Amino acid sequence: DEGLVGLPGWDGPRNNVRHFEVAQYLLDGWTPILLTQTVLFMLRNDLVATMPAVPHLSTPPQTTDLAFSGPSCRWGDVANFLDSRPTGQSLSLPVVSLGNRTRLELRGWSYDPATHSAPSKIVITIGDSVVASVPTSVRRPDIAALLRDRRAATSGYDISVVTSNRGAAHAYALGSDGTLHPVGHSYVPPTGYVQMPHGPRLRVTSQAIGSNEIAASDVVHLAKVSVPLDHASFKLATFSAPAPIGVANLELTDTAVPVGDARTLLMGNVRREITANVLPVAGSDLAVRVGSCLQWHGYTTKSLYLVQSGGVPITGLRLSGVRD
Repeated sequence: DEGLVGLPGWDGPRNNVRHFEVAQYLLDGWTPILLTQTVLFMLRNDLVATMPAVPHLSTPPQTTDLAFSGPSCRWGDVANFLDSRPTGQSLSLPVVSLGNRTRLELRGWSYDPATHSAPSKIVITIGDSVVASVPTSVRRPDIAALLRDRRAATSGYDISVVTSNRGAAHAYALGSDGTLHPVGHSYVPPTGYVQMPHGPRLRVTSQAIGSNEIAASDVVHLAKVSVPLDHASFKLATFSAPAPIGVANLELTDTAVPVGDARTLLMGNVRREITANVLPVAGSDLAVRVGSCLQWHGYTTKSLYLVQSGGVPITGLRLSGVRD
């Protein structure tokens, strides 16, 4: 557990933000190679090519998606007051608006005492469409204590969905029997089935043990920016608007937005996002030291997505180095 190793943060910012210079130094010179027992191991870049085989471990290590194995890179208000002046080569990129969307943040838990297991997935529907399908992975020691079953400790979920769909949101637990079970106040749809995107039609049966709630709901602006494959060589991302941005929250992620009515971004659980708040003191530009974020080094797609809550919409992104 990340809370048992050192002190990951205090008074708000986590250590990757508070000690951004140390984080940048490590990410410049070391490569993540495996995650085991919640600890991420990194190897100096010049040793990666001759890295020996990983020894046998009692718990099989995670060796993929390591850039997204830790918490989200949350800058909070820090970027508004940090002196981050661009230097060196720079690249200006247009940010293309995809319009306004509704963002829902849902959280809850589900567990099956009969099988001593959490559902393999939580499926979220809005209207007649599935807009999210994620595993339960959020730690819920309170549920483990309530059910007196330590295997319920990871029965939680915390999902943020950006969607153009309209209607009530419902959560379903995918059980070991291959059917969906309504969680909380979710209902059985009139057809009795939920059609999975590019997959089977799943029957909705008995109510699941658990709880589901909408933690927040707001309107956000969704935009897309095309970045070069060597984007990680740039350490500073400056977000720009045609006028003072005002009060806003920016979330940058590589999660693809499917084409069609259900446009979704899954965050929270997957920890793929870099976020920063914008305050009026920032004016029309906010510079964020993305190079010190592990996620920035893990993005491999040519397109990144910007989810903005509040303020004047961002229209430009400039990548550059940053003066020490």
